[in-house]
Amino acid sequence: MKILLTLLLTLTTSFANKRNPHEYQILAHEDLGSEVKEQDFYFVVVEALRLYQNEAVKQKRGISVKTLDWQTPYFSAWALYDEDTDHYNINFWGGFARMPNMTKRAYAFTACHEIGHILGKSPRMKNKHFSQMSTEGQSDFFAAASCYKKFVINNPNYFDSPIELDPFVASLCLDKFSNDNFNQELCFETMQVAQDFPKAIAHMSSDTSKQTEITNSDPTIVDKTLDSYPTLQCRMDIIKNGALLEYNGDDISIKNLEKRLPCWFANSTISHSH
Repeated sequence: MKILLTLLLTLTTSFANKRNPHEYQILAHEDLGSEVKEQDFYFVVVEALRLYQNEAVKQKRGISVKTLDWQTPYFSAWALYDEDTDHYNINFWGGFARMPNMTKRAYAFTACHEIGHILGKSPRMKNKHFSQMSTEGQSDFFAAASCYKKFVINNPNYFDSPIELDPFVASLCLDKFSNDNFNQELCFETMQVAQDFPKAIAHMSSDTSKQTEITNSDPTIVDKTLDSYPTLQCRMDIIKNGALLEYNGDDISIKNLEKRLPCWFANSTISHSH
């Protein structure tokens, strides 16, 4: 049976005994500071998928949760296409949700990213084995511009940690949506994800070059749209950019699509100074 698999995060580290086991796994009973508890682990994924069942029907893409295993200690979440059944699945291992600095917001964004691989539309991956899936950058864009905001709207009291934004990014939301309280609040929420998400997934890498700054932006201008992950700074920028777009429900407007960033999307019309 042919199975096409696209991973958000893949465990690639050595299991050598001399290494700290928390570099590649966190057991179900261990608490290293994640906000995500077992009930959150299940609720977020099931709820995010529930919110997109109608869109899945509209796109004629059957989608369900296949793996949602709190006990598995490793760090991974992924979307899967089964060619034999023409069906899509999203999958999560508990170790990912238990990483230090993982917040409920960052985990919800991850669930949206995986749904984005399936429902995020073009650009799709150029590799023929993954051609059914949206690229990594597009999945982030879908998650930030649409899915995460929809989750917030439908679960207004779920995120109980305070929003604590860098003054610079807070000012971006205030300026962009000065007369629009609805989109301003969604902007604040999504900017918090831009701060949270890179810190959460940084646990999987000791590469200091992957550090990010919320006030910076990735200066890269790609010649070809990336299939694979953009830099972590670019991913932060994608979320910041999505925060500043008006929410348009499941359908991301053409106007917003034109604002995808050049650090991952070729022929973008947006400049880094935006």
